Amino acid sequence: MKKMLKIELLRFDKGDDIQSLHGLWVSTLGTNWPIGKDVFENLILDSRYKKLTSILVARIDKKIVGVAVFQEREDKILAEIMLILVYKDYQREGVGRKLLESVVQKLKADKIKKVQLGGGGYSYFWPGVPSNLPNVSNFFKKNDWEFTETCVDMVLDLSDYKTPNLYDNKLPKNIKIVSASILSKDEILTFEKNNFPNWFNYFEKEIERKHFDKIILAKENNRIVGTTLISEDKKWDKILSSPIGTIGAIGVEEKNRGRGIGSAMMSYSLEKLKQEKFKTVYLGWTYLKDWYEKLGFKMWRKYHMAWKDI
Repeated sequence: MKKMLKIELLRFDKGDDIQSLHGLWVSTLGTNWPIGKDVFENLILDSRYKKLTSILVARIDKKIVGVAVFQEREDKILAEIMLILVYKDYQREGVGRKLLESVVQKLKADKIKKVQLGGGGYSYFWPGVPSNLPNVSNFFKKNDWEFTETCVDMVLDLSDYKTPNLYDNKLPKNIKIVSASILSKDEILTFEKNNFPNWFNYFEKEIERKHFDKIILAKENNRIVGTTLISEDKKWDKILSSPIGTIGAIGVEEKNRGRGIGSAMMSYSLEKLKQEKFKTVYLGWTYLKDWYEKLGFKMWRKYHMAWKDI
């Protein structure tokens, strides 16, 4: 007789729950994607997004055999399915499908209209479905998800990095690349809101934590025309040489693109990370592979991207 499968919403009150879920990751993904327990916990239980993140577990006879982690955006425009994992012995038994159906049902109840696989919320493991996990892609295809494009993660070894001379002759002298200060906080948020609203929350969180040295600005005649973020990233420190720095949310206002500002911000950020003794720079979720290769980056991983109206 088939054992009874029960899906329930899990609230984390005990460390044992996290240990079980991390063990599930290690068992199913540990070879291709090793990750530490603390990093795993910080991603799925990030206190900044606690009210927006839900965790569903599948149990058989009280044993956790599968998990789904998903996160809603505050604006309710989009949600992400961060993770669906099922122990190998319980795969092809309907566990993953039931978890997926339960996630979609919960998101519909919360008036979410569109869902992305991987990223799309505020914290994520991957932007989409990793290409080195073909069984995962096949699972979603069988459940009527369509993959429409690919993006990549890229990395750069800082040990012998030298800034390429790509922009010195292009960048006007009245444009300066600088680290932010508290005096710029209101202008930064206005710039993001007007130019890159999807990144507003990332900059707002750094400002709330007074991490102004992690915000890089391009200024023309003292007016912000571009921004980016730098930070430490421990997510894949069991794969890449650490400490690992990351650069993200690189944006130049539309009317000022093509002037070398983006390259200048990147080079400034790379030099800053090198001075801070980072060994590797990890650049996640980009479609601009050729552009970053000019700065010395190499493609690291590829992802299949999918969105679905629900």
